[in-house]
Amino acid sequence: MPDPHRSDAAHDFETLARRAMARALPTDVRERARGGVAAVSDGAGNVVAHPFGAAHAETPADADTVFRIASMSKSFLAAAVLALRDEGRLDLRAPIRDYLPEARLFWQGEAVDVTCAQLLCNRSGMPEDNAWADRQLDLSRDALQAYAAAGLTLSLPPGSGYQYSNTGMALVGAIVEAVTGQPIEHVVHERFLEPLGLAHTAYTVADLPNDTPVAEGYRTFDGGREFRHEPFLKHGAFGCIGGMLSTVGDIGRWMRFLASAFTAEPEHPHVLRPTTRLEMQSAFTPAQIPAERAEQLESAGYGYGLVVEQDRRFGRILQHAGGLPGWSSHMRWHAASGTGVVVFANSDSFGAGTRATEILRSVLNDTNASSARIDPWPEALDAAKLVDALIRSGGSLARLGEFAAPNLLPDVPAEVRDRQLAELTDRFGDPLEQQEPLERRITSMPNAAELQWGVACAYGDLECSIRLVGLPTPALQSLKIAVAGSTSD
Repeated sequence: MPDPHRSDAAHDFETLARRAMARALPTDVRERARGGVAAVSDGAGNVVAHPFGAAHAETPADADTVFRIASMSKSFLAAAVLALRDEGRLDLRAPIRDYLPEARLFWQGEAVDVTCAQLLCNRSGMPEDNAWADRQLDLSRDALQAYAAAGLTLSLPPGSGYQYSNTGMALVGAIVEAVTGQPIEHVVHERFLEPLGLAHTAYTVADLPNDTPVAEGYRTFDGGREFRHEPFLKHGAFGCIGGMLSTVGDIGRWMRFLASAFTAEPEHPHVLRPTTRLEMQSAFTPAQIPAERAEQLESAGYGYGLVVEQDRRFGRILQHAGGLPGWSSHMRWHAASGTGVVVFANSDSFGAGTRATEILRSVLNDTNASSARIDPWPEALDAAKLVDALIRSGGSLARLGEFAAPNLLPDVPAEVRDRQLAELTDRFGDPLEQQEPLERRITSMPNAAELQWGVACAYGDLECSIRLVGLPTPALQSLKIAVAGSTSD
């Protein structure tokens, strides 16, 4: 029976979320793990979960099952570092030897300084070390200290480029412990897990509430025909970079806490400053875009404990993957809407990142999500409305008048723009008379001076983009009208 207190919007969101998860998790995909759970959350706190398979043995996975989240742990580590920075107890620009005097790093045989910030955003020059580090969660703190004292070799000069270093992040954890005099797990629990109510998130199974259902890890080498049990590694110096355990509900709350920094009323401002959360979610180290994502992404980079993507359609996306022998995890959220996705599976062959990316993109497409919560300049909105009216009425773009910057029509004369528009409407038909207000047709707003929106025509859609220049009276400096989805200039 329908819940009479449940809003239509919440019901629609659940329908879209379940449809997206069902599409992304067909039988052949689910069979790559013994079990798992996906979940979609929105900015209002609604969470829709889709569990599948077994958590362990024959015990079904459900929305409350705890999974190892692997490198998603790094976002909690980064938050702890930045909280200490905000309190004046840690300087991100300082060389790490200020906090770990024994640490020695070498580039081409010469000792060099590396800063805390460089470690935290993966531009320290330390080499990528996933295969080795995946088996080091239980490495003792003394052993990490001994490695650092013996000297760690860089494969790039400090600050010169992106390389994902788990060892570098483990050193960040050691810095937190040196500054606070407390284990990193205590710092994270006290500062974030407890105040945010993340009761089913911890670094060890022993720290979870009694009777918490915990998944076990498995490995497959034949596409899921046979699974081998993968024992839990104990918690050690590398636990801060990959050892945490959590539920989709708790990670949904963590994503919402971070994403709320983009809103006018950020959640829990006393836990971590909203401006600091925005800093976490900003790219500091450019990273290469995977070939299969090149059509979707304008750029990608690493922030503080998070990957920052600039999606061509939806704007900023924040994410982090996790992978360990026996485990695959991924969280990602859309900055503008707060919509987030979490996917956990108890097999490292599952590919949680691919599934989460597909689910989030599907939900954002189905909800026609915009790219940012930004108020446009009034002049930008007025110029867009005039352009929209001229397109829909068949008027000449020469009538842009006072909105046009001095370069606009000399760059592309009005008669050329009119002819190009006529060619488009010849192909796709006249604009439909009945259209939603322009404010509801905005598809992208990277900043207050730029707008992109759609115009529905009889046989297809047009996409309009404008950019204003910030003169004392802002003026329209560029205008593009093209086929929706076109990437041509």
